[in-house]
Amino acid sequence: MPDPFAEPVVKLQEKPRTALYAQGAIGSNEASPRPAPGAWMAPGSESGFSELGASTYGVPFTVGLGVRIYLLPRLSIGTGLDYSLLTRSFTGSFDGESGTVSHTLQYIGVPANVYFDLISANRIKFYVYGGGEAEYCISNKYRLFANPDIVRKYPVDRLQFSLAGGLGVEFRLTDKLGIYLDPGVNYYFNCNQPRNIRTEKPLLVNFDAGLRFNF
Repeated sequence: MPDPFAEPVVKLQEKPRTALYAQGAIGSNEASPRPAPGAWMAPGSESGFSELGASTYGVPFTVGLGVRIYLLPRLSIGTGLDYSLLTRSFTGSFDGESGTVSHTLQYIGVPANVYFDLISANRIKFYVYGGGEAEYCISNKYRLFANPDIVRKYPVDRLQFSLAGGLGVEFRLTDKLGIYLDPGVNYYFNCNQPRNIRTEKPLLVNFDAGLRFNF
């Protein structure tokens, strides 16, 4: 016979154990003030391209797929695979030819993050996150626009390491599908990479957005 004086048992909402995500991210492209024009070589490479003016940087762009696994009701870890594109242009010269140079870097990265849910309701979730990423440069290409164009590719031997942290919010569209926004900051260590927005401004504001599939 049930005890009429016993406290009612409240059943907690089950948390998703695993979540898959697809994301896109853009970052700031405002670099630190540059010195007066001179002859510069990109750090971390011997490209042979002399830089005769300041660089104009494109907006960093990242897309990725990953998984987030809950270890505790509020604590989860995440990893995946990211692709990042960094671009810039400058006035430069190569082997006596001068003109506008386009420099493109492509990276593949593996992030590792920890998430902690601050508020978790039926349709909305707020959390904080922090972690890091290791990236490998799969393409380091220079193109000097001439007649014909001069194109050179150079290997980058060292990995790019970074730290990240920020706040996030997820809106549940259905029981299995949500959309999330993760504004935050990234810090890129000096890893002897070719000149790019990250080497000029190691601390960058980043804005991630994507879909999360909860299981």
